[in-house]
Amino acid sequence: MSELDKFKGKGLATTSAGAGLPAKSEGVRLPWESTKPQASKTAENILNSKRGHFAIALDGTGSMSSLIGMAKVAIKKIMSRVFVEANAPIQVQLFVYRDYDVPQLLVEQSRLSAEANELSGWLNNISATGGGGNDGEAIEQGLLSIQRAGDFDAVLLAGDEPYNSRAYLDGLGKKDLPTAADLARRFGQSQCPIHTFLVGSCPRARKALVELADASGGRTGQLDGSDAMIDMAVLAMLAGLKGRAFVQEYMERTPLSHSGRAFGTLLLKGPTT
Repeated sequence: MSELDKFKGKGLATTSAGAGLPAKSEGVRLPWESTKPQASKTAENILNSKRGHFAIALDGTGSMSSLIGMAKVAIKKIMSRVFVEANAPIQVQLFVYRDYDVPQLLVEQSRLSAEANELSGWLNNISATGGGGNDGEAIEQGLLSIQRAGDFDAVLLAGDEPYNSRAYLDGLGKKDLPTAADLARRFGQSQCPIHTFLVGSCPRARKALVELADASGGRTGQLDGSDAMIDMAVLAMLAGLKGRAFVQEYMERTPLSHSGRAFGTLLLKGPTT
């Protein structure tokens, strides 16, 4: 059975991926839960509730040291701003993907956490390395790791190269491995958009990242600095938690970077498919 076949007839898997993939913590009391009484939930708001879980996938190949460094600082501001604006707890899990020339570091992942300091500290131990001479990165492996980790309201993925092609994966003997495009369609069917953020200006990378976003119900933005990273991540998470109407209201009262505003405008238009 191929990895893609495992998706059929079900949503994103919630079971553990096995050895090497940490399970999410359950039943942990968050810091703010002890000070706020638990509101009674109607059947309607239970059905409409969001988990507040988000996956962030970063290209960790050799050219991406600046992206990793940017994320170390930005993650604290992102989580703080989302909590203040949405008045809701969130948890984030970080994934760093590379390529097949560094198989022992193909994908690294943090645990799912509500603590920005913990996630920033985890990034302190991540080094940009690998990438090989081919014209893509193992985005498919990053998305598989996210799928195995559990259910998320949205995936935020940043990089500067396209995903590996079907022909390239076949040449590696990975005929049963789905491409990132295959996986993006499955994420879309499970109502988990993949928002993609382009580092640099490579036309092939832009085309590939737009394709992944469109296939999953997400949108694409230009990552051209830490302000853009913070703005776009906050907008994507607020859209997942509160919907487009809230994003519009937030944009009307909040100064945003040029890239952040452009991305928010796309969010307001909704998915392309």
